[in-house]
Amino acid sequence: MKKFTLQILLGLFVMMGTSIVSFGQTKDNQPVHNHNERCGTMHWHEEMMRDYPEYARTYAENEKRLGEIIRKKQAEIAANPGSRTNVTYTIPTVFHIVLTNPSIITDAMVQNQLNVLNRDYNGTNADSTNATAFYNIRGHSNIQFCLAKRTPTNQPTTGIVRVTSSTVSAQSTNDPIKSTAAGGSDAWDPTRFFNIWLCNFSNTSLLGYATFPIGTPENPAGPLNQQGVTVLAQSVPGGTAAGSPCPAAGGRARAAG
Repeated sequence: MKKFTLQILLGLFVMMGTSIVSFGQTKDNQPVHNHNERCGTMHWHEEMMRDYPEYARTYAENEKRLGEIIRKKQAEIAANPGSRTNVTYTIPTVFHIVLTNPSIITDAMVQNQLNVLNRDYNGTNADSTNATAFYNIRGHSNIQFCLAKRTPTNQPTTGIVRVTSSTVSAQSTNDPIKSTAAGGSDAWDPTRFFNIWLCNFSNTSLLGYATFPIGTPENPAGPLNQQGVTVLAQSVPGGTAAGSPCPAAGGRARAAG
């Protein structure tokens, strides 16, 4: 897959919704979550606009270019409704689990998270029947997420990295959760892999945040190693808080728009 194509597809991932969730003490003995959960993507975006002037400039340029691409594609579809190319894009995904006890997020929970993503992105989720008003305009993305089978150095892998650490995400333009040296876990090449960090946050009201595509020839400003999605670990399917099923633990935060 071309790098630009991967970045555009990953850009679609910046659609994390806002959920209202109340947490107690977690099994991982991490901070108590008792506030309204929210998406931190726009906070990250605003910091990028402030700290990286080039990011602000290229962001505006790419917004304009994306609009032109959409209008062109709409015109092509209108002229030839049967022209859709049924190509499935498969994105190798790596989960970085950074917790004092990373084993509480099992391989099965990670796989369930991928299953949720794939159902939502392809419109096969059971509750899609609730969106009858959109049936005539909805589409199917033909995007599939799979656990990476090879590391960046071509070694066999499960696509899951576990790091035993007390480091938490700072939801910043240089997040320590994305740095091995800071007790987190370095990103795998974001032009080849989709990076997801499962962790806890210094801001205990946060559910997660995603980055806009950065650090590529198309979006040169900003550190490429920050590219990806960072999520409260206990929000994956099967995640728990205070001994009860977590209200956000359906894994939908990574796909909601």
